[in-house]
Amino acid sequence: MFKKSIILSIISFHCYSAPSLSIKGKVKSSDGCVQPSQLFVSQKSKEREKLLYQVEVPVNGTFSVNLTPGKYQIHAANKEGCQATLNLEGKESNAKVTLNLSRKKEQEKR
Repeated sequence: MFKKSIILSIISFHCYSAPSLSIKGKVKSSDGCVQPSQLFVSQKSKEREKLLYQVEVPVNGTFSVNLTPGKYQIHAANKEGCQATLNLEGKESNAKVTLNLSRKKEQEKR
């Protein structure tokens, strides 16, 4: 009897999975940015932002993250002063995004 209850507990545990959000994206540039970018994925809440992922992505490179549904910000920036930001409210599903790097206005004036 004891062995059966352990097996049933394990089966019950593996049958439940939390809702998930899969984000697949690409970092592009139409503004002449060529340096790799640091990509930051943060979870947004009323109180604060919490950094979840940081990874380097080359121009025309791709990335993928798996999260729980919620509000997120995806930000890419590089040493050239190029950057892109995307705010995303993800539900349970898959999302495809593109971050298009552009130069900051202050950098262009110099």
